[in-house]
Amino acid sequence: MTYKPQNEYLTFRKEKYEEKTKDGMLLSDEDKKSIRGQIGTVLEVSPFIPTGEDGVQVVKSGDRIYYDRHNAFDVHIDGEEVSVCRYRDVMLVI
Repeated sequence: MTYKPQNEYLTFRKEKYEEKTKDGMLLSDEDKKSIRGQIGTVLEVSPFIPTGEDGVQVVKSGDRIYYDRHNAFDVHIDGEEVSVCRYRDVMLVI
């Protein structure tokens, strides 16, 4: 099945984040919940997402993004978990 995000949505795959700090300390469950931003890789982008001043889409397929995890949700498409959010919930393009 193929899918195309509509309106101002994009789909992405979440990247697993480290449960340890750089110093090797494990993060508690409370610390994990306090981390608001997460990293993901964009799969599909709605054609309705605005373009920048140079005419290029702000976010495009294949970009790594830092997104607001509180405004994203998961869907299952063909047995695969895909996340969806609005383009304005993307905080950074890495």
